[in-house]
Amino acid sequence: MRLSAIVAAFLLLFLPLSTSSIAAAQDTDSEAEPVRYTYHESSEMILEGSSNVGRSWDAQATEFGGSAEVTLGEGSLSFSNVTLEVYTGSILSDRGSVEEKIHEALRKDSYPFIFFRVDEVDVEGPASSEFTAQATGEMIVAGGRQNITVDITGTMDGENLRVRGEQQFHMEDDFGVERPSAMMGAIRAAAEVLVRFDMQLTPASN
Repeated sequence: MRLSAIVAAFLLLFLPLSTSSIAAAQDTDSEAEPVRYTYHESSEMILEGSSNVGRSWDAQATEFGGSAEVTLGEGSLSFSNVTLEVYTGSILSDRGSVEEKIHEALRKDSYPFIFFRVDEVDVEGPASSEFTAQATGEMIVAGGRQNITVDITGTMDGENLRVRGEQQFHMEDDFGVERPSAMMGAIRAAAEVLVRFDMQLTPASN
């Protein structure tokens, strides 16, 4: 067999394999890399509740920690390694007595942080600048643990990410947190607490 025929046979056998390998490598290189986001100081979280005598109360958390890894692809959006930490001592109220009772109920000195460790974020529908999702994970409050799923809506504005939503908790049943009381128990806070959040996230390098 001539040398030219041998070379031609070699190319026919191995060129398709080499070409597909190169294409696979290019596809791998083009995959989007996750970007780590952290919570901006403009993030807001409001706690709202009531009492057995019809008095309502509210408080606001002002200090957050944690991060999220966000991957943006062609028409896709995914999240991984999502955590949220709320500094218990940063939950403040215009009414000093309410603030004191909240810190006492959450046992601020023993449990300085509230944690939400997300196991999965299910983004619904085609991703765009606006999206909806469900975040499922474990929330830890004053040592009590509860698996929860939170419905969220989000917006991507350039590199900035905004996530909003609300969640109702039964503090006694979900976390074993005793209801604050006053006037020797005559006034007791309701066990249900509504948490509204509007979290602003930016790339960690910013």
